[in-house]
Amino acid sequence: MRKGIIALIPVGTIALFLAVALWGGSQALYNIYIEQYNLSLEHTRKFGHPRYKDVEGHIKWLNYWKNEARLYRGVSICLFIVGCGLIVGGICGYKKACRYQIEMFKKCPYCNKTLRRDAIVCRYCDRELEELSDYLNKI
Repeated sequence: MRKGIIALIPVGTIALFLAVALWGGSQALYNIYIEQYNLSLEHTRKFGHPRYKDVEGHIKWLNYWKNEARLYRGVSICLFIVGCGLIVGGICGYKKACRYQIEMFKKCPYCNKTLRRDAIVCRYCDRELEELSDYLNKI
């Protein structure tokens, strides 16, 4: 059970790396778009999108969301959120699984095998774990 939960952490890390790669790929697409239409940067404002001039001198306002880069950015953001969720879920689930194992199981003092907490006799070495009178007192 713990191995399956702990496997979420590397899967989440891979999702984060893919998110970063797609974000960089979207920026590369944006740069290709600028080079394809021979655009040159005319003016950069403090807020908003930059203005570009084409070869004839016409001003073009490029918006990230008007070209193919928006798809990659959207997928990148989704992968980032999913990756973070998987990492946090893996860590929390692993802690919960450890707590469950501590509460529900115990070790045999003779053969060191894992047994259920309420076991009286070890199923591996057939030795009594508790005196029968101690068990009856618990009931």
